[in-house]
Amino acid sequence: MPILEKDVYLKDLLLFYPYLKKQDVISKLRFMHIFPEFRDVYSKIREKNKKDDTSHIIAKVLSYGIDNNIVTINELDELLFLLLEDSLFNSYIYRLDHTNITLDNQEIINEIYQSWELPSEKKILNNVNKTTNSRAFTVCGYREQNNRQNHSELESLRLLLLDKETVLISNKDGSTKESVYPTIVEIDFKRNLLHIRLKDVDNIINSDENVRTMSGRVNNTLNFIDSFNPHINYSNFEDYRTSLYKLEENLLKEKRNKKLILN
Repeated sequence: MPILEKDVYLKDLLLFYPYLKKQDVISKLRFMHIFPEFRDVYSKIREKNKKDDTSHIIAKVLSYGIDNNIVTINELDELLFLLLEDSLFNSYIYRLDHTNITLDNQEIINEIYQSWELPSEKKILNNVNKTTNSRAFTVCGYREQNNRQNHSELESLRLLLLDKETVLISNKDGSTKESVYPTIVEIDFKRNLLHIRLKDVDNIINSDENVRTMSGRVNNTLNFIDSFNPHINYSNFEDYRTSLYKLEENLLKEKRNKKLILN
């Protein structure tokens, strides 16, 4: 199989370099049942680019996969979403208070998505360089979870936010690179939770505190959510230990009920 590196998507893919780890990518591709040629293409491109680091080679392989119709843009979008979501280990949870959002009317939901400036197509790469109206983030993708019985009822919405500007990341060798910075906001209507998930910020060297500190990022994200119309109303948990217990009970209740039914 000849290696024809058109690199049409390479520039944007390289902005995701902290998340392009070989074993993680292979695992996700296997889970998605796509791109079985990945290892072979990786080896051939590695042979011709021995000085490139692993993430750069992976970006070239994925770009090759797109250019040669081995991977579709939608499949690449799903791969990136999975890789980003699995990398965000810092969680901040809030109580989702009453909202006036209709959750079982797709036409109304679509109008809300448009008002929130969600992308019309869930394609992360297509939205990386999208301009926004002075907002701190660009919504580059989203995932919906609907009720299993009533498929038209929205239960949860996960928004993938990328900083409007790329960040500078310091690497172990002392070098710096541009990178996207992802944030996932989950609006869990079913459990009345607002969940913010972030990556560590220790290696970000930007001077803006809203960019390089965790507290600044959380406040920035909440301010972004506050800009939504219709509004998302949320509040802090007053007694964290009691609230955490209630959250665990709420999450485990369904599993216990299923076991009781089976028994």
